[in-house]
Amino acid sequence: MEIKRGTKVRWMRKDESDLFYGKIYTVLSGDESKCCLIETGSDISYPIQFFEVVEIHKGTQVRWPGPTEFLYFTHGKTYEVLSVEREWFRIIDDSGEDYLYPPELFEIVEE
Repeated sequence: MEIKRGTKVRWMRKDESDLFYGKIYTVLSGDESKCCLIETGSDISYPIQFFEVVEIHKGTQVRWPGPTEFLYFTHGKTYEVLSVEREWFRIIDDSGEDYLYPPELFEIVEE
């Protein structure tokens, strides 16, 4: 199984690595056996067998971790995914309009 850029994955290994058990990460690049993560800020590859893919669907709650951007997003605010189209999230932003955004810009809100 190849993991594509922007896929959300959960680290499922309890060990001494620099990743945290149960935390959701975003894939920067990957192939059939390993992937690099956006959040690590490095080119270290991790074996994909230690991750589970997190399915994103209509109604999933996501958080904007970036700085507040007027009429776009508010830092720390939660938004609802209206749909997933061509692997991007359709979200109603702070302008009140819905647009498509790349998934790597958001954090998944755990239930």
